[in-house]
Amino acid sequence: MRAPRIVAWSLWMVGATLATASLLLAGVGEVGVMAIIVVAFSTVGALVASRHPSNPIGWVFCATGLVAAVQALGLGYALESLRGPGRLPGGLLAAWVQEWIWILLIGLPSVVVLLIFPDGRLPSPRWRPVLWIGVVAMGTASLGFALKPGPLTNDPRLSELMNPFGLIPGADTVGLIALMLLLGTALMAVASLVVRYRRAGGDQRQQIKWFAYCGALMGTIVVLGSAFWQVSAIAQEAVPLSLILGPVGAGIGILYHRLYDIDRIIKLTLVYGTLTGVLAVAYLGAVFLLSGVAFRLGFESDLGIAASVLLVAALFHPTRRRLQKAIDRRFYRSRYDAAQTLEGFGFRLRDEVDPENLAVELLNVVSSTMQPSHLSLWLREPTR
Repeated sequence: MRAPRIVAWSLWMVGATLATASLLLAGVGEVGVMAIIVVAFSTVGALVASRHPSNPIGWVFCATGLVAAVQALGLGYALESLRGPGRLPGGLLAAWVQEWIWILLIGLPSVVVLLIFPDGRLPSPRWRPVLWIGVVAMGTASLGFALKPGPLTNDPRLSELMNPFGLIPGADTVGLIALMLLLGTALMAVASLVVRYRRAGGDQRQQIKWFAYCGALMGTIVVLGSAFWQVSAIAQEAVPLSLILGPVGAGIGILYHRLYDIDRIIKLTLVYGTLTGVLAVAYLGAVFLLSGVAFRLGFESDLGIAASVLLVAALFHPTRRRLQKAIDRRFYRSRYDAAQTLEGFGFRLRDEVDPENLAVELLNVVSSTMQPSHLSLWLREPTR
Protein backbone atom coordinates (compact mmCIF):
# COMPACT_ATOMS: atom_id res chain seq x y z
CA MET A 1 0.00 0.00 0.00
CA ARG A 2 2.91 2.36 0.63
CA ALA A 3 4.30 2.27 -2.93
CA PRO A 4 1.00 3.24 -4.65
CA ARG A 5 0.56 6.05 -2.14
CA ILE A 6 4.03 7.41 -2.91
CA VAL A 7 3.45 7.17 -6.67
CA ALA A 8 0.01 8.80 -6.46
CA TRP A 9 1.16 11.78 -4.43
CA SER A 10 4.31 12.11 -6.53
CA LEU A 11 2.09 12.49 -9.59
CA TRP A 12 0.09 15.08 -7.66
CA MET A 13 3.30 16.97 -6.89
CA VAL A 14 4.32 16.94 -10.56
CA GLY A 15 0.92 18.29 -11.62
CA ALA A 16 0.95 20.98 -8.93
CA THR A 17 4.48 22.03 -9.91
CA LEU A 18 3.57 22.36 -13.58
CA ALA A 19 0.41 24.30 -12.71
CA THR A 20 2.41 26.66 -10.48
CA ALA A 21 4.94 27.20 -13.24
CA SER A 22 2.17 28.10 -15.68
CA LEU A 23 0.78 30.63 -13.20
CA LEU A 24 4.21 32.21 -12.74
CA LEU A 25 4.65 32.45 -16.49
CA ALA A 26 1.27 33.75 -17.64
CA GLY A 27 -0.55 34.89 -14.49
CA VAL A 28 -3.83 33.93 -12.86
CA GLY A 29 -5.92 35.76 -15.42
CA GLU A 30 -4.56 33.66 -18.29
CA VAL A 31 -4.31 30.12 -16.89
CA GLY A 32 -5.95 30.35 -13.46
CA VAL A 33 -8.93 28.19 -14.43
CA MET A 34 -6.65 25.52 -15.89
CA ALA A 35 -4.61 25.47 -12.69
CA ILE A 36 -7.77 24.84 -10.64
CA ILE A 37 -8.69 21.97 -13.00
CA VAL A 38 -5.22 20.49 -12.51
CA VAL A 39 -5.54 20.60 -8.72
CA ALA A 40 -9.05 19.09 -8.79
CA PHE A 41 -8.17 16.11 -10.99
CA SER A 42 -4.78 15.49 -9.38
CA THR A 43 -6.10 15.68 -5.82
CA VAL A 44 -9.04 13.35 -6.39
CA GLY A 45 -6.81 10.99 -8.36
CA ALA A 46 -4.19 10.88 -5.61
CA LEU A 47 -6.82 10.30 -2.89
CA VAL A 48 -8.52 7.46 -4.77
CA ALA A 49 -5.31 5.85 -6.04
CA SER A 50 -3.63 5.94 -2.61
CA ARG A 51 -6.65 4.40 -0.83
CA HIS A 52 -7.85 2.06 -3.59
CA PRO A 53 -4.80 1.36 -5.77
CA SER A 54 -6.53 -1.52 -7.57
CA ASN A 55 -9.23 0.85 -8.86
CA PRO A 56 -7.97 2.38 -12.14
CA ILE A 57 -10.22 5.42 -11.77
CA GLY A 58 -7.74 7.05 -9.42
CA TRP A 59 -4.88 6.56 -11.88
CA VAL A 60 -7.00 7.85 -14.78
CA PHE A 61 -7.69 11.01 -12.78
CA CYS A 62 -3.97 11.36 -12.00
CA ALA A 63 -3.23 11.08 -15.73
CA THR A 64 -5.95 13.62 -16.51
CA GLY A 65 -4.43 16.02 -13.99
CA LEU A 66 -1.04 15.66 -15.67
CA VAL A 67 -2.60 16.27 -19.08
CA ALA A 68 -4.29 19.43 -17.77
CA ALA A 69 -1.00 20.53 -16.21
CA VAL A 70 0.87 20.08 -19.49
CA GLN A 71 -1.83 22.04 -21.32
CA ALA A 72 -1.72 24.84 -18.76
CA LEU A 73 2.06 25.02 -18.89
CA GLY A 74 2.08 24.90 -22.70
CA LEU A 75 -0.46 27.70 -22.93
CA GLY A 76 1.28 29.83 -20.31
CA TYR A 77 4.70 29.35 -21.91
CA ALA A 78 3.35 30.06 -25.39
CA LEU A 79 1.61 33.27 -24.27
CA GLU A 80 4.70 34.46 -22.46
CA SER A 81 6.85 33.74 -25.51
CA LEU A 82 4.70 36.13 -27.57
CA ARG A 83 5.18 39.04 -25.18
CA GLY A 84 7.96 41.53 -25.68
CA PRO A 85 10.61 41.69 -28.38
CA GLY A 86 12.59 38.69 -27.13
CA ARG A 87 10.62 35.48 -27.42
CA LEU A 88 11.29 32.52 -25.15
CA PRO A 89 12.80 29.52 -26.92
CA GLY A 90 10.39 26.71 -27.67
CA GLY A 91 7.27 28.85 -27.57
CA LEU A 92 6.01 27.49 -30.89
CA LEU A 93 6.42 23.92 -29.66
CA ALA A 94 4.52 24.73 -26.45
CA ALA A 95 1.71 26.27 -28.47
CA TRP A 96 1.58 23.18 -30.68
CA VAL A 97 1.24 20.87 -27.65
CA GLN A 98 -1.78 22.70 -26.25
CA GLU A 99 -3.34 22.63 -29.74
CA TRP A 100 -4.19 18.92 -29.45
CA ILE A 101 -3.68 17.74 -25.86
CA TRP A 102 -7.07 19.13 -24.75
CA ILE A 103 -8.71 16.16 -26.50
CA LEU A 104 -7.16 13.84 -23.91
CA LEU A 105 -8.42 16.12 -21.14
CA ILE A 106 -11.97 15.67 -22.46
CA GLY A 107 -11.76 12.02 -23.52
CA LEU A 108 -10.22 10.39 -20.46
CA PRO A 109 -12.93 11.37 -17.94
CA SER A 110 -15.89 11.41 -20.35
CA VAL A 111 -15.26 7.96 -21.83
CA VAL A 112 -12.90 5.91 -19.70
CA VAL A 113 -14.11 7.01 -16.25
CA LEU A 114 -17.80 6.85 -17.17
CA LEU A 115 -17.41 3.29 -18.47
CA ILE A 116 -15.65 1.94 -15.37
CA PHE A 117 -17.21 4.00 -12.57
CA PRO A 118 -17.36 3.24 -9.62
CA ASP A 119 -15.55 -0.10 -9.18
CA GLY A 120 -13.04 0.19 -12.01
CA ARG A 121 -14.64 -2.53 -14.15
CA LEU A 122 -16.85 -2.43 -17.21
CA PRO A 123 -20.56 -3.20 -16.65
CA SER A 124 -20.07 -6.31 -18.83
CA PRO A 125 -17.65 -7.56 -21.52
CA ARG A 126 -20.03 -6.26 -24.20
CA TRP A 127 -18.90 -2.70 -23.36
CA ARG A 128 -15.25 -3.45 -24.14
CA PRO A 129 -15.56 -2.44 -27.84
CA VAL A 130 -16.97 0.93 -26.75
CA LEU A 131 -13.90 1.50 -24.59
CA TRP A 132 -11.48 0.58 -27.38
CA ILE A 133 -13.34 2.66 -29.96
CA GLY A 134 -13.22 5.63 -27.58
CA VAL A 135 -9.48 5.22 -26.97
CA VAL A 136 -8.72 4.87 -30.70
CA ALA A 137 -10.93 7.88 -31.52
CA MET A 138 -9.19 9.91 -28.83
CA GLY A 139 -5.76 9.11 -30.24
CA THR A 140 -6.82 9.67 -33.85
CA ALA A 141 -8.42 13.03 -33.05
CA SER A 142 -5.29 14.13 -31.20
CA LEU A 143 -3.08 13.17 -34.16
CA GLY A 144 -5.43 14.87 -36.60
CA PHE A 145 -5.29 18.18 -34.76
CA ALA A 146 -1.55 17.82 -34.17
CA LEU A 147 -0.71 17.28 -37.86
CA LYS A 148 -3.20 19.60 -39.59
CA PRO A 149 -1.55 22.34 -41.67
CA GLY A 150 -2.32 26.00 -41.17
CA PRO A 151 -2.59 28.27 -38.12
CA LEU A 152 -3.06 27.05 -34.56
CA THR A 153 -6.72 27.50 -33.72
CA ASN A 154 -7.27 26.11 -30.22
CA ASP A 155 -6.67 29.52 -28.59
CA PRO A 156 -7.36 32.76 -30.50
CA ARG A 157 -4.40 34.43 -28.79
CA LEU A 158 -2.10 32.03 -30.64
CA SER A 159 -3.81 32.15 -34.02
CA GLU A 160 -0.92 34.05 -35.60
CA LEU A 161 1.31 31.00 -35.18
CA MET A 162 1.50 28.31 -37.85
CA ASN A 163 1.52 24.62 -37.02
CA PRO A 164 5.19 23.52 -37.21
CA PHE A 165 4.14 19.90 -37.75
CA GLY A 166 1.27 20.50 -40.17
CA LEU A 167 2.49 17.95 -42.69
CA ILE A 168 -0.67 16.08 -43.70
CA PRO A 169 -3.35 17.86 -45.74
CA GLY A 170 -6.82 16.86 -44.63
CA ALA A 171 -5.65 15.79 -41.18
CA ASP A 172 -8.05 18.27 -39.60
CA THR A 173 -10.99 16.55 -41.34
CA VAL A 174 -9.88 13.19 -39.97
CA GLY A 175 -9.49 14.78 -36.56
CA LEU A 176 -13.01 16.23 -36.64
CA ILE A 177 -14.50 12.87 -37.67
CA ALA A 178 -12.62 11.13 -34.87
CA LEU A 179 -13.75 13.82 -32.44
CA MET A 180 -17.39 13.21 -33.41
CA LEU A 181 -16.82 9.48 -32.88
CA LEU A 182 -15.31 10.26 -29.47
CA LEU A 183 -18.40 12.28 -28.53
CA GLY A 184 -20.57 9.36 -29.65
CA THR A 185 -18.68 6.94 -27.41
CA ALA A 186 -19.03 9.44 -24.56
CA LEU A 187 -22.81 9.28 -24.98
CA MET A 188 -22.62 5.48 -24.96
CA ALA A 189 -20.54 5.70 -21.78
CA VAL A 190 -23.35 7.73 -20.19
CA ALA A 191 -25.76 4.99 -21.28
CA SER A 192 -23.52 2.38 -19.62
CA LEU A 193 -23.77 4.30 -16.36
CA VAL A 194 -27.57 4.24 -16.63
CA VAL A 195 -27.47 0.47 -17.23
CA ARG A 196 -25.16 0.01 -14.26
CA TYR A 197 -27.45 2.10 -12.04
CA ARG A 198 -30.51 0.02 -12.94
CA ARG A 199 -28.63 -3.19 -12.07
CA ALA A 200 -26.92 -1.83 -8.95
CA GLY A 201 -28.13 -1.77 -5.40
CA GLY A 202 -27.07 -0.43 -2.04
CA ASP A 203 -23.79 1.47 -1.94
CA GLN A 204 -23.09 1.33 -5.66
CA ARG A 205 -26.37 3.02 -6.46
CA GLN A 206 -25.53 5.82 -4.00
CA GLN A 207 -22.10 6.20 -5.59
CA ILE A 208 -23.61 6.56 -9.05
CA LYS A 209 -26.11 9.11 -7.69
CA TRP A 210 -23.27 11.30 -6.43
CA PHE A 211 -21.45 11.10 -9.76
CA ALA A 212 -24.62 11.74 -11.75
CA TYR A 213 -25.62 14.67 -9.52
CA CYS A 214 -22.32 16.48 -10.07
CA GLY A 215 -22.46 15.59 -13.77
CA ALA A 216 -25.94 17.10 -14.04
CA LEU A 217 -24.71 20.30 -12.37
CA MET A 218 -21.80 20.44 -14.80
CA GLY A 219 -24.12 19.94 -17.77
CA THR A 220 -26.42 22.70 -16.54
CA ILE A 221 -23.51 25.11 -16.19
CA VAL A 222 -22.21 24.22 -19.66
CA VAL A 223 -25.63 24.77 -21.28
CA LEU A 224 -26.29 28.08 -19.49
CA GLY A 225 -22.72 29.26 -19.98
CA SER A 226 -22.82 28.46 -23.69
CA ALA A 227 -26.05 30.44 -24.03
CA PHE A 228 -24.44 33.54 -22.47
CA TRP A 229 -20.91 32.95 -23.79
CA GLN A 230 -20.80 35.99 -26.03
CA VAL A 231 -22.16 38.49 -23.49
CA SER A 232 -20.76 37.32 -20.16
CA ALA A 233 -17.15 36.96 -19.03
CA ILE A 234 -18.41 34.91 -16.06
CA ALA A 235 -19.85 32.33 -18.46
CA GLN A 236 -16.51 32.03 -20.25
CA GLU A 237 -14.85 31.17 -16.95
CA ALA A 238 -17.65 29.05 -15.53
CA VAL A 239 -17.86 26.59 -18.44
CA PRO A 240 -14.26 25.29 -18.23
CA LEU A 241 -14.29 25.57 -14.44
CA SER A 242 -17.34 23.27 -14.30
CA LEU A 243 -15.04 20.39 -15.32
CA ILE A 244 -13.94 20.08 -11.69
CA LEU A 245 -17.42 18.82 -10.77
CA GLY A 246 -16.62 15.54 -12.52
CA PRO A 247 -13.72 14.51 -10.26
CA VAL A 248 -15.44 16.00 -7.21
CA GLY A 249 -18.54 13.84 -7.78
CA ALA A 250 -16.44 10.77 -8.47
CA GLY A 251 -14.27 11.34 -5.41
CA ILE A 252 -17.23 11.75 -3.07
CA GLY A 253 -18.95 8.76 -4.67
CA ILE A 254 -15.95 6.48 -4.16
CA LEU A 255 -14.63 7.75 -0.81
CA TYR A 256 -17.32 9.61 1.13
CA HIS A 257 -20.74 8.63 -0.22
CA ARG A 258 -21.86 7.28 3.16
CA LEU A 259 -21.29 10.59 4.93
CA TYR A 260 -24.00 12.57 3.16
CA ASP A 261 -27.63 11.98 2.18
CA ILE A 262 -27.50 12.41 -1.59
CA ASP A 263 -31.27 11.97 -1.96
CA ARG A 264 -31.89 14.96 0.29
CA ILE A 265 -29.30 17.04 -1.58
CA ILE A 266 -30.90 16.17 -4.93
CA LYS A 267 -34.34 17.03 -3.56
CA LEU A 268 -33.20 20.42 -2.25
CA THR A 269 -31.44 21.16 -5.54
CA LEU A 270 -34.58 20.34 -7.53
CA VAL A 271 -36.78 22.42 -5.26
CA TYR A 272 -34.60 25.51 -4.95
CA GLY A 273 -33.18 25.33 -8.49
CA THR A 274 -36.69 25.25 -9.95
CA LEU A 275 -37.83 27.88 -7.46
CA THR A 276 -35.01 30.20 -8.50
CA GLY A 277 -35.90 29.82 -12.15
CA VAL A 278 -39.62 30.40 -11.57
CA LEU A 279 -39.05 33.45 -9.40
CA ALA A 280 -36.47 34.88 -11.81
CA VAL A 281 -38.96 34.63 -14.68
CA ALA A 282 -41.71 36.12 -12.49
CA TYR A 283 -39.43 38.98 -11.41
CA LEU A 284 -38.32 39.86 -14.95
CA GLY A 285 -41.89 39.67 -16.25
CA ALA A 286 -43.16 41.82 -13.40
CA VAL A 287 -40.38 44.37 -13.92
CA PHE A 288 -41.24 44.83 -17.60
CA LEU A 289 -44.99 44.89 -16.96
CA LEU A 290 -45.08 47.11 -13.86
CA SER A 291 -42.36 49.46 -15.11
CA GLY A 292 -44.33 49.97 -18.30
CA VAL A 293 -47.51 50.65 -16.35
CA ALA A 294 -45.70 53.05 -14.00
CA PHE A 295 -44.17 54.90 -16.96
CA ARG A 296 -47.57 55.32 -18.62
CA LEU A 297 -49.04 56.67 -15.37
CA GLY A 298 -46.20 59.16 -14.97
CA PHE A 299 -44.36 57.43 -12.12
CA GLU A 300 -40.67 56.57 -12.01
CA SER A 301 -39.64 53.14 -13.27
CA ASP A 302 -38.03 52.35 -9.89
CA LEU A 303 -41.56 51.93 -8.54
CA GLY A 304 -42.10 48.97 -10.87
CA ILE A 305 -38.84 47.38 -9.72
CA ALA A 306 -39.78 47.81 -6.05
CA ALA A 307 -43.21 46.32 -6.67
CA SER A 308 -41.63 43.38 -8.50
CA VAL A 309 -39.38 42.66 -5.53
CA LEU A 310 -42.37 42.68 -3.18
CA LEU A 311 -44.29 40.38 -5.53
CA VAL A 312 -41.46 37.86 -5.67
CA ALA A 313 -41.11 37.96 -1.87
CA ALA A 314 -44.82 37.25 -1.51
CA LEU A 315 -44.62 34.35 -3.97
CA PHE A 316 -41.57 32.70 -2.37
CA HIS A 317 -43.12 30.52 0.36
CA PRO A 318 -46.31 29.40 -1.43
CA THR A 319 -44.33 28.61 -4.59
CA ARG A 320 -41.74 26.65 -2.62
CA ARG A 321 -44.44 24.58 -0.89
CA ARG A 322 -46.15 23.77 -4.18
CA LEU A 323 -42.88 22.83 -5.87
CA GLN A 324 -41.81 20.68 -2.94
CA LYS A 325 -45.10 18.78 -2.99
CA ALA A 326 -44.91 18.30 -6.75
CA ILE A 327 -41.33 17.04 -6.61
CA ASP A 328 -42.09 14.74 -3.66
CA ARG A 329 -45.11 13.36 -5.50
CA ARG A 330 -43.09 12.75 -8.68
CA PHE A 331 -39.67 11.62 -7.42
CA TYR A 332 -40.16 10.68 -3.74
CA ARG A 333 -43.54 9.00 -3.81
CA SER A 334 -43.07 6.89 -0.67
CA ARG A 335 -42.15 9.91 1.44
CA TYR A 336 -44.99 11.91 -0.04
CA ASP A 337 -47.49 9.15 0.77
CA ALA A 338 -46.13 8.89 4.31
CA ALA A 339 -46.46 12.64 4.82
CA GLN A 340 -50.02 12.56 3.51
CA THR A 341 -50.88 9.68 5.84
CA LEU A 342 -49.47 11.49 8.86
CA GLU A 343 -51.31 14.66 7.92
CA GLY A 344 -54.58 12.76 7.66
CA PHE A 345 -53.93 11.06 10.99
CA GLY A 346 -53.39 14.46 12.60
CA PHE A 347 -56.81 15.63 11.41
CA ARG A 348 -58.57 12.45 12.64
CA LEU A 349 -56.73 12.60 15.96
CA ARG A 350 -58.52 15.83 16.93
CA ASP A 351 -61.94 14.16 16.68
CA GLU A 352 -61.12 10.69 18.08
CA VAL A 353 -61.91 10.09 21.77
CA ASP A 354 -62.09 6.27 21.94
CA PRO A 355 -58.68 4.87 23.13
CA GLU A 356 -59.22 1.55 21.36
CA ASN A 357 -59.98 3.18 18.03
CA LEU A 358 -57.04 5.51 18.54
CA ALA A 359 -54.69 2.57 19.17
CA VAL A 360 -55.87 0.78 16.01
CA GLU A 361 -55.50 4.00 14.00
CA LEU A 362 -51.99 4.56 15.36
CA LEU A 363 -50.91 1.02 14.47
CA ASN A 364 -52.25 1.41 10.94
CA VAL A 365 -50.43 4.70 10.44
CA VAL A 366 -47.09 3.39 11.73
CA SER A 367 -47.44 0.23 9.64
CA SER A 368 -48.18 2.11 6.41
CA THR A 369 -45.49 4.76 6.85
CA MET A 370 -42.60 2.88 8.50
CA GLN A 371 -43.46 -0.63 7.18
CA PRO A 372 -41.81 -2.50 10.08
CA SER A 373 -41.46 -6.29 10.03
CA HIS A 374 -43.18 -6.50 13.43
CA LEU A 375 -45.36 -4.00 15.28
CA SER A 376 -46.94 -4.00 18.72
CA LEU A 377 -48.36 -1.35 21.03
CA TRP A 378 -47.95 -1.45 24.81
CA LEU A 379 -50.18 0.72 26.94
CA ARG A 380 -49.73 1.34 30.63
CA GLU A 381 -52.66 0.47 32.82
CA PRO A 382 -54.30 3.56 34.34
CA THR A 383 -53.55 4.05 38.03
CA ARG A 384 -56.47 4.01 40.41
